[in-house]
Amino acid sequence: MRHSPKEYLVYFSVRILMFVFSWLPIEFALFIGKIIGRLQFYLDIKHRTVAYKNLKLAFAREKTPDELKKILKKNFQNFAQNFIELLYLKKIDQAYIKRYIKLEGRQYIEDAFRKKRGVIFVGAHEGSWELSNAGFALLGYPFSIIAETQRNQLLNQLLDKYRRSKGCGVIPNNTMLRQLIKNLKKNEAVGIVIDHGGLEEGILVEFFNRQAFTPVGAVRLALKYDIPLLLGYVYRIKGPYHKIVML
Repeated sequence: MRHSPKEYLVYFSVRILMFVFSWLPIEFALFIGKIIGRLQFYLDIKHRTVAYKNLKLAFAREKTPDELKKILKKNFQNFAQNFIELLYLKKIDQAYIKRYIKLEGRQYIEDAFRKKRGVIFVGAHEGSWELSNAGFALLGYPFSIIAETQRNQLLNQLLDKYRRSKGCGVIPNNTMLRQLIKNLKKNEAVGIVIDHGGLEEGILVEFFNRQAFTPVGAVRLALKYDIPLLLGYVYRIKGPYHKIVML
């Protein structure tokens, strides 16, 4: 496959950034990310306006405009720090996970694996999700994710390479259901995000007083094959410290 000059430019830019940030202490790297997030908050008027509108729809009765803007600014900062952690993925190992990641609800994971039918982890693109993917694999759980293919194939291959280097399997969209069932039969865990991507069949449910499309494919799969299903999310406590919560 031939790649465009733009694809090569983005790819090599990311490789350079990964090299640079891999030499920085993670605390300093995240400090830079925080600054980048603040700049983006002030400069990216388009996305700031959309995000503020959504926050206002959800919390107008509970939060003042100043409180909403404060939440929004932190969101921009956190998103930039998530990107820094993605660039830092090469250096993340078991020692890093042990030091910076706290897992709550481990007993639910252990109980699910004991049933020998595989486990479905359901989450969303919130928090440092790539860090949580690496965390599950580095903690020793047989774990794969359903990954949406990036438009830039070079970046897609690079990201999948680092995911697999941490022990996290990758299930492409074109082999999704077949490979998913195969992994579950081997008593492995499969991670599915419900805000977009695989298993897209869904229904409309009320979400912050609005009708929102909610995929139900993972739930129907779990019910059909009697597979344990766990909900999970990850959030930043402070700096590089995170908590993964499984329910």
